[in-house]
Amino acid sequence: MMLKTISRLENEEGESEQLTLSKMRVYEMMNDKKAAYKELQSLVDEHPLDMGYKTMLGNWLMQHERQKEAYKLFTDVLREEPDNAYAQMSLYDYYKATQQENLAHEMLDKILLGKKTDLETKVMMFRSYIQDNESNGADSTQVIALFDKALNVQQPSADIAEMRAAYMQLKKMPADTICKAYEKVLAIAPDNANARVQLIQNLWNKKNYDAVVAQSNAAHAYNPEEMVFYYFGGMAYYQKMEEDSALNEFRLGMAQVNKQSNPDLVSDLYAMMGDILHKRGDKTAAFAAYDSCLQWKDDNIMALNNYAYYMAESGLDLHKAEVMSYK
Repeated sequence: MMLKTISRLENEEGESEQLTLSKMRVYEMMNDKKAAYKELQSLVDEHPLDMGYKTMLGNWLMQHERQKEAYKLFTDVLREEPDNAYAQMSLYDYYKATQQENLAHEMLDKILLGKKTDLETKVMMFRSYIQDNESNGADSTQVIALFDKALNVQQPSADIAEMRAAYMQLKKMPADTICKAYEKVLAIAPDNANARVQLIQNLWNKKNYDAVVAQSNAAHAYNPEEMVFYYFGGMAYYQKMEEDSALNEFRLGMAQVNKQSNPDLVSDLYAMMGDILHKRGDKTAAFAAYDSCLQWKDDNIMALNNYAYYMAESGLDLHKAEVMSYK
């Protein structure tokens, strides 16, 4: 009945790739391999210049233990289109399936180092290689070597470099190694905010506050709207006991606040400003900062605690202090 319905659609709308593939899948469900093959072959015959159908047929043959026929199709496609990523990936799978590891590695290098290979394909191949590596003993040195090879080109990809750094972090490699990996990403794409945040978090964990300040300041040139960098920069200055610089950094961050800003982050910036201002003896400005903090996040516990304490200590609006302390 499914086949009859597809035939009715073909009569109404004309034949199409989608309908032909639908018929092929139905035949597969019926375990009629001969008919399924015939449908795919018809697409190849009707579109002799479209190498995608030949590769698709080759992959179908691979799934049905007809490797030699599949190999011929893949090589035919690559003879016509040497940079066809779909066929290259299929041939790589063929070499892996037939345990021709050296040829598989050669094809993998060709895909990853090919100037015409699109980024999506490269990322897909890296994921596949990592999964295969994990299932075969997880030798991270092989994965890193492959990443390094892919990045040792004239115009390396920041996405591949970021993937390499994330892999290192996942494998819990030494912190210095991970930091250098993220520095590599930023050398390629200095406006990569995500990579810089990851680097700063690693530097923060090492308590390298000077480096955190340097990275946060660099971020202002490339990502001036990202408030997280003002937060980290200000906090690093605070840890260095440079409160004037911290306050200035937080104020620079405040200048970037808009309706889309992260409420938690804005609230924390105001809370830190309140703490510093109170420490400097400017209670009026400090309390104004705490009020702004609680406007963005009314359950900021540290701000509620400090604000209530400082108000009680000063004997000001004790009822408000009590409510905040209770909350």
